[in-house]
Amino acid sequence: MQPKLFLLTTVETDQPTRYLVHWSKPLEEEARSRGFEVVNLHQEKAVRKNLESRIESRPPSLLMFNAHGSPEEIAGFDGKPMLKAGENEHVTKGLVAYARTCSAAAVLGRKCAEKGAKAFLGYSWFFTFPTDNNDEAHPLNDELAAPVLKTSNVIVEALLKGSTVREAVGRSAQHMEKEIEFIKSSRFKHF
Repeated sequence: MQPKLFLLTTVETDQPTRYLVHWSKPLEEEARSRGFEVVNLHQEKAVRKNLESRIESRPPSLLMFNAHGSPEEIAGFDGKPMLKAGENEHVTKGLVAYARTCSAAAVLGRKCAEKGAKAFLGYSWFFTFPTDNNDEAHPLNDELAAPVLKTSNVIVEALLKGSTVREAVGRSAQHMEKEIEFIKSSRFKHF
């Protein structure tokens, strides 16, 4: 029996996407530790043709995008849409997809659901996070970015552990509440 597949895309074209690439590495490690096969369509491999052929050849248990997005699309490495409403959203049929991108849930997510995606998790508005200029060389050490990126990782971690989509979203919300309390506390050195 083949192991479950965790398929993710990581596009590193600027500082925000560079952070997403680094914050995806612990998720890859978590997936491997749970027996998943991990396929990362990184950089020039993160294009529509590769995404579609990977999904068609072996549908993943979990699909994650780390890239720039807009309400109707998720960009690939080449700047062209990797996944676009009205064109290829059907490839998500039967899949759980999480888009750590700006705005993709607004239109694209709904279109994926209409075409049979089990779930499309993402953001209807901007997905943004603060950064500390002193930590840009080491994104995983950036305490300003950590609250948002840890919270977004909780969704995937929970799904990899077998949680339902609803449970994963709930765990993420609970984690963000803890992060907000920490930020409000005197232990957070940036305010």
